[in-house]
Parts: sequence; C-alpha cells; structure tokens
Amino acid sequence: MGSLIFAASVSAVVAFAITYFALRSQSAAAVARLSVAERELVTARMEAANKSSQASQLDRELAGLRATLDAEKKAADEKLAAVLQARDDMKAQFEALAASTLQANSRSFLDLAQTKLTDFQNQAKGDLNERQQAIENLVKPIHESLTKFDGQIQQIEKSRNEAYGSLLNQLQTLTQSNDQLRVQTGALVTALRAPQGRGRWGEIQLRRVAEMAGMINRCDFLEQEHLSTEDGGLRPDMVVKLPGGKTVVVDAKTPLAAYLSALEATSDTERAEFLRQHAAQVRVHIKKLGAKSYWEQFENAPEMVVMFLPNEAFFSAALAEDPTLIEAGVADKVIIASPTTLIALLRAVHYGWQQQEIARNAVEVSQLGKDLYERLCTMVGYFEDVGGKLDGAVKAYNKAVSSLESRVLSKARKFPDLAIQIKEEIPQIEQIEPTTKKLQAGDWTQEAEQLPLVDKAGV
Repeated sequence: MGSLIFAASVSAVVAFAITYFALRSQSAAAVARLSVAERELVTARMEAANKSSQASQLDRELAGLRATLDAEKKAADEKLAAVLQARDDMKAQFEALAASTLQANSRSFLDLAQTKLTDFQNQAKGDLNERQQAIENLVKPIHESLTKFDGQIQQIEKSRNEAYGSLLNQLQTLTQSNDQLRVQTGALVTALRAPQGRGRWGEIQLRRVAEMAGMINRCDFLEQEHLSTEDGGLRPDMVVKLPGGKTVVVDAKTPLAAYLSALEATSDTERAEFLRQHAAQVRVHIKKLGAKSYWEQFENAPEMVVMFLPNEAFFSAALAEDPTLIEAGVADKVIIASPTTLIALLRAVHYGWQQQEIARNAVEVSQLGKDLYERLCTMVGYFEDVGGKLDGAVKAYNKAVSSLESRVLSKARKFPDLAIQIKEEIPQIEQIEPTTKKLQAGDWTQEAEQLPLVDKAGV
C-alpha cells in the first residue's frame, strides 16, 4: 500500500513539474527524499525479519535444552526413587536377618549400610545439582540473547512505525504544498493574463531595478509622468534624469499572453507556434513604442526610448524565434532592455551623477582654498605688525634701562661708599635682546586674486 501511495505521489509530482517547470528542482528534491526514506524502511524491515528468524532459532534451541533438563531431572528422580526403594528393601531384609540369626551384629551392619546408603544418596543429589547448574549456565546466555533480540526487534518496529508515520506526514505536506502552489500559480497566471495586472507588474519590476541600481533615493527618475501632445496623452513609465539636464525615457512592456500559453502547451508544435506569436507581439510593441516619439516631448533627450522587458526569459525566448528584433528596435529608435542591461544602464547614469557631484565639490573646494589663502595673508600681516610692535617695545625698554642705569642707579650705588647702612644692593638691570622671528613673507607677497580658480562653466 505504501509503495502505491509513493508511486502515485511521484507521478503527481512529475506531472506537476512538467506543467510548472519552474518548480522542477524542488519536486525532484522531495522525490529523492521520499526514495531515501522508502529504501531505509525496506532495510529496516529486512533487519527485523532477520532478527525474528534468529529469535525463532534460539527459541527452538531453548526448547530442546529445557526438554533435556526435564529428562535429566526425571532420570535423577527415578534413580533416587530406586535407591530409596533399595534402601527400604535392604533395611527390611537386614532387620529380618538380624532378628533370626545375627542380632548382635545387626546394629553395626545396619549402621554401615545406612552410611553407605547416605553416601550414595548424597552423591546422587550432588550429581543432580551439578547437572542442573550446568544446564542453567547453558540456558542463561541464550535467555539473555533472546531478551536482547526481543528489545532490538521492538526498537526496530518502533523505528519502522516512526519512519512510516514521518513518510506519510511528508507526503501529506508535499501534497498540501503542491495544492497551495497550484492555486497560487493559477492565481498568478490569471493575474498576468490581464493587461492591467501585467502592466502593474512591469512597473513594480521597473522600480525594483531602479532601487538595485541606486537611483531611486537620488530622485533622478519620475514614474507615471503624464504628457499632453497633439495626438493625445502620453504616459512613460519612467523618465531618467541624466547629468547636464539630459533625459532618457523608459517604458515597461509585458507581452505575456503567448508566452504563458507556450509554457502551458502540451506539444512541441503548439509551443513553437505560441513562441512565434510571442516574438511577433514583442515586435508590435517595438513598432508602437517607436511611433510615440517620446524624445520629442523632452528637451535634450536622445532620439531613442528604452523598452524594458521585466524578465530575461521574455527577451531570450522572443530573440530565439526572431533574431532580428534588436535591429528592428534600433531602426525604430527603441532599445530593448532586460533587467540586467537596464541595471547596467542606470548604474552608468548613477556614476555620471557621482562625477558631476565630485566636480561641483571641486569648485567649492577651490573657492574655500582661495578664501583660506586670503585670510592667511591677512593673518600674516597681523603677525608682522605684532612683531614690529614687539621690537619697538624692546627698543624702548632698552633705552629706559640704559637711561636708568647711567643717570639714576649709578648715583644710587654710591651710597654704600658714604658709610650709609643699606640692607641690600641695587641689582643690575640687564637689557633685553630682540628675539622676535620674521615670517618668510616672501611666500605670501602674491595677491590672493592671482590664485587659479576652477571655472564652474567649464565643469
């Protein structure tokens, strides 16, 4: 029964994988896991069968040993009964003989007979106990082995039940997942067959590409911009702003009707026909998009428009059926772009914006350098003025010291020579040597206006 369920599940998974080939790897992995679990279950069953066979063999050996033990016990009991009977007979005969003839020696003879009989009985009992112990020693390992095998068999049976239950749970989970996936895939296919749903999906993919290229946070593009022309309203999906005031128009197209039908086709002929229709639909989109002439509605826009196909498979399938689509697009001034090529284009635009920002920063750095140079020139002038003032102050100080020494202190120092009591002598006042250093003003003599400045218009 488990094999039938497994085969039915594998058939269902394979059929579903053919229909929804995008899930092929997941279904194959699930089938592989189910195959491994089935092989493990078969191996566990074979091991359980081997263990059961060994247990049956040991049971038969135990039954034979028990039968031998019972026979040995029965034989020993019969010997003991015969000995007891012989003792009773001998006792009766001895008593009769003693009563008639040798009553004096009967007691000693009976004692001797009793001793012999007791020895024989003890020997028989000892032999019986030894045999019983030997049989028990022989049976005990077998009993332990049987107990061990029984535990192993129970464990194997438990593991088998758990594995079988896990396998059933996995089958149920896989079935539920397949059902959910079938429902979700059907809903997605239904949504993508509707023109409005396809258009919205293409716009979402276009925004994701812009996010991956790093353009969305810089606000270098506008979505759903409406333009009014003589022929009516135009609505490009995205307008990319280029450095220098240039613009490039991007319009998302999702020709999915024939492509989805090709995926669901049951024969190669039908699939080839739907793929040819898909290539024709792409060519029609190229013609219509080129006829809109979006570049005429924007200033400084190159004479081209980018047609974005939101999936690499759409473009490759159409190109495989019609290799001239690229040339047709260039002739109609339409550049076909998949997510990969559009990301590369937007990254190049992003790099251009970065270079313009670097150039703008270079202008600001140049202006800041000029301002800093002018302020340094002013500061150097201040330092030179302060140095000159310090030199003047030192010269005035030295003149005052010289005058004080020559005209006042020289006279005052003669008081000790006139026997006038003084507490301490007037110290000598030294002149100060000028120590100010001159800046290398030769490097700062040029005017700040002579510095080169980056021309903003030349960026």
